[in-house]
Amino acid sequence: MIQLFVEIGSNPIEEFKMERRGFALPTVLGILFILLVLGTIVSLAVVKTTENYTMSKDAVVALHAAESGVEEALVKLNNGSITSFPYTFTGSLNGATYQVEVTQTSTGYLIRSTGQKGRASRFVEVAVKPGGGVFYPFSINGKFDITDMDSTAWTDAEMAVVDIDNEDKELLEEAGFEVNQFSFLDLPKVSEIDESKIFDPLDNSNCDVGNPLMDIFITSANASFLEGKVVCGRNVIIASDIDVDNLFVLAEEDIYVNGEISDKGRKDNWEVTLAAKDKVIFNDKIKFTGKTDGGYNLLVYGGEAIEADRFSQGIITVTGNQDASKVSSIFFLTPGYICSESTFLWDTGSTKKGVNFVIWADEGVNISDRDSIHLTGSVPDGYERNFAFIVADGDVFMNKLNFKRNTHPSGLTYEEIKDFCENGDTLDIPDFYKNLFCELKRQIDNGGGGGLTVVSWKVD
Repeated sequence: MIQLFVEIGSNPIEEFKMERRGFALPTVLGILFILLVLGTIVSLAVVKTTENYTMSKDAVVALHAAESGVEEALVKLNNGSITSFPYTFTGSLNGATYQVEVTQTSTGYLIRSTGQKGRASRFVEVAVKPGGGVFYPFSINGKFDITDMDSTAWTDAEMAVVDIDNEDKELLEEAGFEVNQFSFLDLPKVSEIDESKIFDPLDNSNCDVGNPLMDIFITSANASFLEGKVVCGRNVIIASDIDVDNLFVLAEEDIYVNGEISDKGRKDNWEVTLAAKDKVIFNDKIKFTGKTDGGYNLLVYGGEAIEADRFSQGIITVTGNQDASKVSSIFFLTPGYICSESTFLWDTGSTKKGVNFVIWADEGVNISDRDSIHLTGSVPDGYERNFAFIVADGDVFMNKLNFKRNTHPSGLTYEEIKDFCENGDTLDIPDFYKNLFCELKRQIDNGGGGGLTVVSWKVD
């Protein structure tokens, strides 16, 4: 019995060993499985981190590419090379590519630029509008048209224009102009000037002579009595040649210049204001004869228009040796148009100081005489005759522009406008004219002046 038990029974020690072997294999396999899973997770995390790093790095490059596309679009808009919309173009930067679309909006332009590097993509959207601290002395939101130009070299002669023929552009460039074409220009406007700043005296209490309800006639017989006075009338008619030091004429309707206004005789300063709520109509000229020591300042303002019939020389005629000790300023302003059958400026007189000419007409300028501007009088080195033509919503047509050697024609720059506004007192510019420069500066700073201003910049 004992023998049978031994043969068919179990050995407890061997069974224990077998149990341990059966337990160890699954345990090892389980541990290996866990380690494999952990290794896979770590590997995936490392790969993901690497991919994220690469994506992040590529995203930075893609953003730079998208921004580069925006900058290229701004350059194209500024130099006028975009002439139709929508306008698209592509480019590359540091291994990334960009695609750009430029569309026109009611207030300016919208630039959309997408940068791509690998699987990373970035998007930039920028809204811009014309204007904002940028000023071109010759700014025409329309067509500029001349028939001929005989000119010495200009300085600071920059033009912003919507439409110009190649022949006219070449004539200007030969004279030293830089011509920039835009599809639209948001320019300073005379219509945005507070008219009360010009016509405040136009009531009975501030008028020295006359009132807005009566017509006034100015003749050589009563001109001396009007010296330095504010003359108000419904219509004011300068009926004969007059010689005055300072004259301020304000009209509820029209001003008619039927006789020559001049500065005959030696004078310290010469200041003339002709401001009409409707039209200023020239049938004769304003003539500086060279006998004003301090300088001359002139404002012509027409609420509807400034017109001139045909007569000899020009609306502004300068003769003789201008022995001036101060800078002179001439403003022709109208929310309407300037239309002249006579020469606008006929200047054969030399001057010892500079002169500023601001022709600012919202609806256009048409000067049809053979010489629209005839300038032959010399200016010493270091001084200039500065010009600004600003037309916010119209065209400019002129016949021949004639600027001879030593006349020193130049564009009136923003820096000069700013200087005349901020330092007008020390430059001996009368307050009224200093304020006109300040008004022009204000409008340029607020966005009317060509160039582009960024309205919004969004990144995605």
